[in-house]
Amino acid sequence: MDTEGLINSRSAEVLQTRQQLHEALFEYNPSQTIVVDNEGRIITYNKAKRESDDRLPNDGDIMFRDYAGKYDIDMHSELAECIRTGEMRVFSEQRYVDKVLCTTIAPFPGGAIVITEDVTDDKNAEQFNKALFEYNPSQTIVVDEQGRIITFNKAKRESGDRLPAAGDVMFKDYAGRYDIDMYSELTECIRTGEMGVFSEQRYVDKILSTTISPFPGGAIVITEDVTAQVEAEKELTKANEELREKDRLQTAFVSNVSHELRTALCIFKNTISNLTAGGKGKIDKKLQASFHIADDSVGRLAQVIDDFIELSEIETGKVELVCNQVNLGEVIREVAASMTPRTKAKNIKLKTAADGELTACVDRGKLQNILRQLLDNAIKFTDKGGKIEVSAEKSGDEITVIVKDDGPGIESENLLRVFDCFAKYEAPASAGSAGVGLGLTLAKKLVEMQGGRIWAQSTVGEGTTFRFNVPK
Repeated sequence: MDTEGLINSRSAEVLQTRQQLHEALFEYNPSQTIVVDNEGRIITYNKAKRESDDRLPNDGDIMFRDYAGKYDIDMHSELAECIRTGEMRVFSEQRYVDKVLCTTIAPFPGGAIVITEDVTDDKNAEQFNKALFEYNPSQTIVVDEQGRIITFNKAKRESGDRLPAAGDVMFKDYAGRYDIDMYSELTECIRTGEMGVFSEQRYVDKILSTTISPFPGGAIVITEDVTAQVEAEKELTKANEELREKDRLQTAFVSNVSHELRTALCIFKNTISNLTAGGKGKIDKKLQASFHIADDSVGRLAQVIDDFIELSEIETGKVELVCNQVNLGEVIREVAASMTPRTKAKNIKLKTAADGELTACVDRGKLQNILRQLLDNAIKFTDKGGKIEVSAEKSGDEITVIVKDDGPGIESENLLRVFDCFAKYEAPASAGSAGVGLGLTLAKKLVEMQGGRIWAQSTVGEGTTFRFNVPK
C-alpha cells in the first residue's frame, strides 16, 4: 500500500474511533440525554433515559412542548434561543412537577442536546443541612481555611452579643478572650482535620462550651453558654457535700446515742436478771412475772439499738465482711431454733428445709442476722396458729434462701416500700404491726454487701415470701 493509501486508512480508523467514542459518551452518559433537531424535534435519547421510570418521548415529539413541558419556566423558548444563538443554557435548579432538575441545553450543528439530572435528593439534603445550621440552638460560625468568618447562624444573630464581620479572623479579630489560645486550636483543627472540644472555657464573665469541627475548606465553631449549668452543678455539688456531711454527723450521733443506750440497757437487764434470780431476796410470783415482761421489753429494745448501730456502721463503711464456706442448712436451723420462744408464744409452726450439702461463701454472722430479721418479720405478721417455712435451693451459680409465711400479705403498692428505712405499712394483724422498720432495711444492706439481692412476693390474704440469693 502506498503512503497516501496508508494515511487515508489511518484517518478512517481515527474517524471511526472518534465516532465510537462520541457514541459511547452519549449512550453511557449517566445523565438522561435527548438529542433534538434545529426545530426541537426529538431524534434520539440514551440508555439512562430509556431505563428511567419516566414516560419516554416519541420520535418527532417537540421537546418541552409535546414532551416534558411542566417546568416552572418556558423551557421551549430557552431551547429555541439556544439553537438560534448557539449559546449553552444551564438551569441548575428547576422544579419539574415534584422533582428538582438540573437541565443543560447545549447547541451542536443541526440541533441541540438536552441533558437532565434529578437533583431532588441533593437539594433536599442541602436544605436539610442548611436548616441544621441555621436553626441549631447553639451559636454557630463557619470559617475558611485561614480562619476568616464566612457566615453565622440565627442563634448567633439573635444572641445579643457583638456580631462578627465577614472576613474577621475567628479568635483573633473576634472572640479572642478565652483563657487559652483558641486561635491556635482552630488552626490546628483545620491543619489536622481533628475535632477539638473545650467543654468549660472561661470567656470574660461567661463559661462556654466550644466545639471546633473541621470540614472541607475550613471549620465550624459551635459555642454554647453553659455558665448557668456549670454554676448550678457547683451549687448542687456543694449542697450534696453538705447533705453528706449532715448525714455523716447524724449517723455518728445515732451511733453514739445507741451505744450509750445499749450500755444503760445492759445494766438494766443485768439488774433484772439478778432480781429474778433472787440476788436481793425472794420475790413473789406476780413481781417475778412483771420482771420477765420487763426483761423481754429490754431485750427487744436492745435488739432495735443493735440494728441501729449495725445499720449506721454499714452506711459509714465501718463494717467488714469475713467470708468463709458456710453450711446453709446448719445456719438456717440454728437461727430457727433461736426463734422457738417466740414461735411457741404464738403457736406458730416453723419448718426448715435445706440440703445439708448446700454451702456458700458468706459472712456467717451477717447471714445469721439476715435470717433473724426475715424470721422476726414473718413471726410479727403471722397470726397465731400460722405457719412459716425456711428453705434453701440451688439457682445456677447462686443459692437462694426462701422465708415464706401464711400471714395477711402485703398490698402491691406497699411491697415496693418494705425495704425502705423506717417504712411502715398497714396489715390486718394489728398486733404484728409494731416495730421501727429497720429489720428489712438492714437485711437488704447485708445481702447486698455480700454480692446478692433480696426481693419479696406477696398475695393479700395468702402470705408473703422473701427471697435472697448469695454466691456459692
